[in-house]
Amino acid sequence: MHSIWNKLRRQKNEKDWQDEKSFERWLLRAKESGVPVPREVAEQWLFAFIDEHDVLEEYLDIDLTTVIFKQETWDIEAILQIKPGEYGEEGRYLPVIRELKNINGKIEKSPYGHINSVVKSWLNEGTWSVPPIVLDSRQFSGYKTPYHLVEGYTRLAWIHYYANHPDNSSGVKLSNKHSVWLITMKN
Repeated sequence: MHSIWNKLRRQKNEKDWQDEKSFERWLLRAKESGVPVPREVAEQWLFAFIDEHDVLEEYLDIDLTTVIFKQETWDIEAILQIKPGEYGEEGRYLPVIRELKNINGKIEKSPYGHINSVVKSWLNEGTWSVPPIVLDSRQFSGYKTPYHLVEGYTRLAWIHYYANHPDNSSGVKLSNKHSVWLITMKN
């Protein structure tokens, strides 16, 4: 395990991942440790899941002080090149696709149907409201190529479902442009 991961583990006063003060303390500590993590990436991945076994197991060799997080806009063809990570494919990704198939893509009937911003984004924009986090695995060894999904299994599953089932009755018209957070190595 690269030592930066131990430095980033949540401390006693940061244990509540839903507490804003805990998050702010952690984010400051991460930046002081040399990790250039954007707030949005920290909220949905590093701070939220830093103590999860599968996150540590899957990414522990990456020195987060040597990466760049950048937000990009990709077309649907590039999005479909993203591969789910080892710990999420069977447990989180494929079941969501099966679930959407069972409800004919009607996102409001999914477990996220009560989150208005999620439903509105898909119905009105044809995309996610929060960009997933993706590793450019051509720059890192041991990950699915060309792009390895770090966080956003449900969102990626929905994109795959809508791309492969354009005739569903959900009302979702998939956009051709989608925002992602891409992790690359510093030059």
